[in-house]
Amino acid sequence: MNIVENITEHEMDRRFAIGEVHSQFFFSPDESIIQETLSFLTSGDHELERRGIQRHWRSRGGFVNSLPEDTEWSLAKLRLTENEFVQLHTVNVNGWVSYTSGSLRLIDAAIFLQANPSRDPRVSAIISAFNQGQFEICGITFFGQTIEGPFTIVEGTARLVALYLNCVQKNTSPLCMEEIEVVLGLSHSNWHFS
Repeated sequence: MNIVENITEHEMDRRFAIGEVHSQFFFSPDESIIQETLSFLTSGDHELERRGIQRHWRSRGGFVNSLPEDTEWSLAKLRLTENEFVQLHTVNVNGWVSYTSGSLRLIDAAIFLQANPSRDPRVSAIISAFNQGQFEICGITFFGQTIEGPFTIVEGTARLVALYLNCVQKNTSPLCMEEIEVVLGLSHSNWHFS
């Protein structure tokens, strides 16, 4: 993974919120609230972006705030290769622990969910949306202690499963590219979801 530029915590929060505004983690299923929140987050106005972030934090603030305070945030490029995806781990929570048989490796989760799509309808829906050309890259976020990895996926695990299955294993989709832009947080501290 290559770092492109340093970013502020605000920018990480903004991108994270964009990545989740259409997810089950967003506090409201009301499409008008979702669209208004997206308009806040993409406005370029710091105060409106903050309002959009605060909406996201209604349901996810505790998770975001659990990241170590000394984390330094950057934009980075993730190459869509087997070598890069080997460095990616899921969060240490029940569902992902089960899908990976305890390894927490994203690749193990992807292979399991490909063979057992009914185990996680949310991931299956994201894979289906990807196959229909509907896919949001913004907001995929990683946490690690060194630039060499490994990295825990903070946001975007289901989307990374779709990318792995369709772009790394098969490379059959027009949505596949050589690399994607992600947010990377590095800290000397441990994160309890890693």
